Amino acid sequence: MPVNLGKQQGWPCRNFYSRNNGPPFVAIVSKGEPLFSLDYVSLVFDKIKAPSKEILVFNLPCHLIFNEYVNEVLDPIADKIREYADRQTIFSLLQPPCC
Repeated sequence: MPVNLGKQQGWPCRNFYSRNNGPPFVAIVSKGEPLFSLDYVSLVFDKIKAPSKEILVFNLPCHLIFNEYVNEVLDPIADKIREYADRQTIFSLLQPPCC
């Protein structure tokens, strides 16, 4: 049974994750991941229930991409965060606050 994180006590906005325009669930993975193959990660990712989800795959040969390849992953991830922030700004202008 999926967990609705937006309804847990202490969250400032109960409907945050229930709206289709909320932030996506993002998995950041490496193609050369020695611990979890891309096939396995894809199977797990497909089972995640979220209104919006995305998988970012880097063609890197390691598990700790943020430690070993920070220069290669930082800019693409920053670009994605900017994209999500721009999308949220547009949606927040179109809808009243949820809290």
